[in-house]
Amino acid sequence: MIFVANPIFPTYNNIMRKLTLLALLLCAGLTLRAANDTANEDPAVTPEAFGCVGDGVTDDTEALQKAFDFCLANNRQLRSLKGKTYAVSRTIMAHTSNDIQIDFGGAVILAAKPMEHILDLDNYDIPDKIGHSSVINNLVLDCGSTSGGVYCPRAAKVSFNSLMVRNCALKAFRVEKGYEVFVTNSHIQCTTGPDSYGIYMDTGDCHFDNIVILNALMAIYQLTSINFYDKIHSWLSKNVEGSVFVHLVDGLAHLEQSYCDTAEKGYYIEGPSVLRLIGCYYYNNPRCYDSPVPPTIFHFAKPELATKATISLEGSSFNTGGLDVRISNVEDNHIQFSHCFVNPGIKGNVGSFTLSEAEGVSFRRAYGTIGDNTQYAFRAGEEANRLVIDADIASAAKGTVTVATLPEAYAPAEDQYGISTLIGSKGETMAVPVHVAPSGSVTFHCPPKVSPVRIVLEMEYVQ
Repeated sequence: MIFVANPIFPTYNNIMRKLTLLALLLCAGLTLRAANDTANEDPAVTPEAFGCVGDGVTDDTEALQKAFDFCLANNRQLRSLKGKTYAVSRTIMAHTSNDIQIDFGGAVILAAKPMEHILDLDNYDIPDKIGHSSVINNLVLDCGSTSGGVYCPRAAKVSFNSLMVRNCALKAFRVEKGYEVFVTNSHIQCTTGPDSYGIYMDTGDCHFDNIVILNALMAIYQLTSINFYDKIHSWLSKNVEGSVFVHLVDGLAHLEQSYCDTAEKGYYIEGPSVLRLIGCYYYNNPRCYDSPVPPTIFHFAKPELATKATISLEGSSFNTGGLDVRISNVEDNHIQFSHCFVNPGIKGNVGSFTLSEAEGVSFRRAYGTIGDNTQYAFRAGEEANRLVIDADIASAAKGTVTVATLPEAYAPAEDQYGISTLIGSKGETMAVPVHVAPSGSVTFHCPPKVSPVRIVLEMEYVQ
């Protein structure tokens, strides 16, 4: 018997042939797609592709510079692996108008010879500054106790994340010009030499947060503009003499939740600048403090800066560590304290100033407390200074009686008036107007037929 295949019902072999052909076409399609994906992929470049050895001994300067140049010119990411150490004998230059993308995975660039900085980065001449974003991640710079770390002569919109600069003898991180430079989750360790700086700023609108700065003689140095520092913990373990936590020449430095731990001068004010501290902490470890100079929290380069500079503190704490600490090297200053804790052992005026007795007057108590006359720390309407006077007066006083004199720095610009309680020799009490003059004198006019023996005054005045 002969069987004839029905065209409506294909044979088993025909079905298998068609399935095989379909599978081959599918595989070919997948292979072609994978090939296209591979062709479109832009893999990261490694320093080893340009001849770097990364053993910490071989001079990798030329090869590493070629790797940087290639990636910067071609918008490629430069990537290394943890465990590599690239020894260099001169500064690595990273000047480009393109994005900078670097992830070193914790690999080290080691200064094999002394140099000003290991990495020189300039990305300021970018065609599209709004969409521009450069990122440097997981980079370790070992300065070999002779060199500096990162130098940005001009930088814009660049972020450093998990940066470590260690054994730094010069400036660990310096920005000269530019804006929007960000450094986060980083660590700086210096040698406490005379030229060791943690953060050195000569521009503004830059942000630093979650950074530990160890043994930098100058932790933060700011020359100008406005910069923001959040959760900066700076401390010294030795060689404290001459050290400063924040050296402010000009501009505004805004610090939040930052910790000055063991420094000869907490905040050194060199110009008529603005310093704002919110939730900050100050302390000196007596086991580490080896300077013969007692610590000062706020140190003014010139006495007149104590009233020209603006320093406002909110919710901050200041402790002594058992040392002989002073609030400031200038007794009469314009430091504004708001909701702060100041250890009673710290010497000096805490947001207050002293008054001078007039002839024939004996203070029971008398002082002035400083309001925020520049309106940085308080809301409008809360910027007034406050006078508190309780004084005995010679009973022979008549006419206009001078009670006290304010320091010149706290005298009002215009005549100010308040109300006092005057007590006479017969026990009578009366409300009497008080005049605070631009000269600083505090006076009242004695009513007729009254022999005053005591005056009590609490009033606010706008400086």
